[in-house]
Amino acid sequence: MRKNKNWIELFDEEELIKSEVLLKGQNELDLSGLGIPSKEEIKEMIDYLDVDSSNLYYFHSDITSLFYYIDEEEFIYIKIPPTSLEAMNFINAKKIVGRIIKKQAKYMDNGDYNGVFNLIETKYKIEAFLQLLNLYKHNMVLIKPEELFEIFSDVYTLSEFGFNEFNKEDFLLLFSMNTNNDYKSNIEKDGNGYVTIYRGEGEQSSPLDEAYSWTLDKDKAEWFANRYDTEEVCRVYQAKVHIDNIKAYFEDRGEEEVIVFPEDVVDVQVILEKSWC
Repeated sequence: MRKNKNWIELFDEEELIKSEVLLKGQNELDLSGLGIPSKEEIKEMIDYLDVDSSNLYYFHSDITSLFYYIDEEEFIYIKIPPTSLEAMNFINAKKIVGRIIKKQAKYMDNGDYNGVFNLIETKYKIEAFLQLLNLYKHNMVLIKPEELFEIFSDVYTLSEFGFNEFNKEDFLLLFSMNTNNDYKSNIEKDGNGYVTIYRGEGEQSSPLDEAYSWTLDKDKAEWFANRYDTEEVCRVYQAKVHIDNIKAYFEDRGEEEVIVFPEDVVDVQVILEKSWC
């Protein structure tokens, strides 16, 4: 957990993943050249927000800078965009953060985990869900299996990356909670029950032998392969999977996405490959 790591460990470790730095007012590194607020400015903002400074994180990149308030144990993940005291005052950031913290505490007390996840910043929903799943597996939280799968479905459709953090056992457990198999009768399949599926792959994509997400829509797969201008190589795969091996189907984003285990995918072939996509 982040609280058990010091400022330098977080800077070295998480900058490569999420570019986050825990703010505790230390001055081990001179970051002024990066456009990061001074130690005095950071102290002023922490005092203004009136929150536990050990839960306050800083995100800095060439594009944006902002704060996050993160309390993992209480499932609180709040984005605070302004990085100046004046801007924080302007949007009344202190009141906003305080209101979210109180609301999340109420949801937690009532066991309303749908409410809890509605308040979690999108980029941290997977991290928070894995924590909830771990609590469920150890009988440390009361939540119905169908509710847990519903939250997983929402998290899955809202998130684009991070599902490599799940292992196969996690997926098997979650898919066993899915009581709705109506989609299987609506998906087109051949005489032997096999479904044609597609996957767009770029440099940031999971390797094929670790990929769970495919689509029934060839055009959507090509869009995923081409969506970043910086890709040097992009591919679209076509394959088949038996209808009984489709673990879940999501169409909320219009992507006709199917979830399958890599070992159940057969007849894989590249149908499109381009350089400098």
